[in-house]
Amino acid sequence: MLKQGEKIYARTMPITNEDGEHCEPHRNGCVLCEGNIAAMGMDTNWGSVVSLQYLCPIKKTTMRFHISDDETVLGDCFFVER
Repeated sequence: MLKQGEKIYARTMPITNEDGEHCEPHRNGCVLCEGNIAAMGMDTNWGSVVSLQYLCPIKKTTMRFHISDDETVLGDCFFVER
C-alpha cells in the first residue's frame, strides 16, 4: 500500500516542449529522478490517483505529475523506497 510522503524514484526521459527542456516520467526512461508521493486520491471515475513530485536534473526544480490507474503508458515508471 502506498503512503503519502514515501520516497520514490521515477524513470524519466528528457524532452523539449513549450516549457523548455526537462525530464518527464516514462516507463522506458533512462534518467532516474528522486522524489516522493505528494498526495493520493480518486479521479472522477473513482479510480486511484497518485501525485508524485521529483527533482528534475535539467531544470533543477521540483516537478509534479499525476498517475491514475488507467494511464498504462506511465505504468512501472516509479519505484517506492522502503
